[in-house]
Amino acid sequence: MYLRTSPARIRTTIGGVHRARAAVALVVVALVAAGCSSSGDADPGPTATTPSTDGPTSSTQLVDPDAASVVTQTATLGGVDLTLTVGPVAVADGVGILRVAAAPTGGEGAVDLSERFGLSWTAGDTIDAVRLVDLPDGRVYLPAMDAEGASIGSEGNTYLRPGDGSETFFVAFAAPTAGSVSVMVPGVALFDAVPVLDAADAPSVAPLTDLTSVPAAKLTLASPALDSFTQDVAGQVSTRVADDVTVAIDSDVLFATASASLSPEADGALVSAGDQLARFPVGTMRVVGHTDDVGDAAENQVLSEQRAQAVTDRLGQLVDLSAYSVTVEGMGATQPVAEGTSDEARALNRRVELVIEASAPGEATSTVVADLPPAQGPEAAGSDGVSIVQPRDGQTELTWDVKLDHVRRVDGAIVGDVQLTNTGTEAAYSVTAFGGTTWDARGEGSASLITGATKLTLLSGGMRLYPLDYVIDDSLYNVDGSGREPLADRQLPPVEAGETIIVTVVWPDVPGDTVVLDSATVTTESGLTGDFGPAFRLTGVPVVG
Repeated sequence: MYLRTSPARIRTTIGGVHRARAAVALVVVALVAAGCSSSGDADPGPTATTPSTDGPTSSTQLVDPDAASVVTQTATLGGVDLTLTVGPVAVADGVGILRVAAAPTGGEGAVDLSERFGLSWTAGDTIDAVRLVDLPDGRVYLPAMDAEGASIGSEGNTYLRPGDGSETFFVAFAAPTAGSVSVMVPGVALFDAVPVLDAADAPSVAPLTDLTSVPAAKLTLASPALDSFTQDVAGQVSTRVADDVTVAIDSDVLFATASASLSPEADGALVSAGDQLARFPVGTMRVVGHTDDVGDAAENQVLSEQRAQAVTDRLGQLVDLSAYSVTVEGMGATQPVAEGTSDEARALNRRVELVIEASAPGEATSTVVADLPPAQGPEAAGSDGVSIVQPRDGQTELTWDVKLDHVRRVDGAIVGDVQLTNTGTEAAYSVTAFGGTTWDARGEGSASLITGATKLTLLSGGMRLYPLDYVIDDSLYNVDGSGREPLADRQLPPVEAGETIIVTVVWPDVPGDTVVLDSATVTTESGLTGDFGPAFRLTGVPVVG
């Protein structure tokens, strides 16, 4: 998977879940309101959007960018064929401004780029769903915002038809530190190796003063670290890689009630956990036991210590721990990770944590050889695709074809552009085929992601890998708990009958030259289980690059 340049602190949890939060660089963006569009691109709409009067209008003389400073790709959106030219990113005063140009080249109908490339819950008509991604550094850059929650970018004609001229848009971000970044354009692709230039060397890019009257020092800038989340295919072991890494193992597999004796089934879970730890082969490790709140506090303290010791002893027999400096301790019931006294909450609180500090994760490898679990829905080769059904309460069900011809290995990550085709007879205005819940795959409340691609996973080496994701400060969201977003398209647009859209997803790296894409019943990081959209599986998807 992607590598961070800073030391990694690993926290492994056995028998429960540790809710770790990655540190967010600078200040994170504000989410003003969650909502869904109720109209598709076929709506006639205005031919232009009135520019904002809150900030200065552009008076800068811009020139066409040099070919070496842009990345170009074609796409069809809302029936309109477009050529998209992305880049460069021009840096000045701690702010990087991205240039994106869209030129209609054919097709029919019309497309509203503020709907396709913008977020419904933010103010203004900027293309603020676009993100900058630095995969080698494990970081994503989100559009800058002012104190009112408006994204900083140009507002112009976003409604394009065949025959219209090219339109150019600008979006501001925290200045990237690398010489190039990837640019994630929803519904199109992850554009690789987009140059980052000094503003003096990028005369095609509008300066910040053309986009807002707010000085750079007063903007809200966000560049959160990327995390990864994986589970074993049995749903017993999960691993969170962030500033902390959490490996959680089903407590029922490890111990009987009030016992510190490992069950016969524990070895399989411990071997799987050890395989995850093998990616961090040198460091210090604290093995920390935790219990629920049932029983006497003193007895729970002793039990937590005994369980931590039992895990340490057996793990050391199954996995070579000689490179670690290991200590053992117990915390009793003093550090619960789940509130309440329900059976589910108490099961999460019964756990053992392996807290490791290591220099950096290793290459994506797996010593586990595991058969794939049975598919929970239709299964076919990625290039052939499958047909799925999206139920709707009180309405005609939606039908879709799903394909994935290949994925790309980019800077230590796997990037897939999934094709989703509406095979029904009517437009789909709420596309929940790849999500379909107000909870994301980690069990966090996230109403804004109900039409996002949160549940598309890869299967590899006995593990299920979710899309890379990142944490945003919850206090800046109107929806409680909406603090995590996937490195995948977050709002799938309305899709007309017969239309195909592209859904881009970025996963941690996996070994091998093929992958399996699986959409199945999900057990979230907080223990919530659900279907989260139709199940399906695509096999034998080639890895290129």
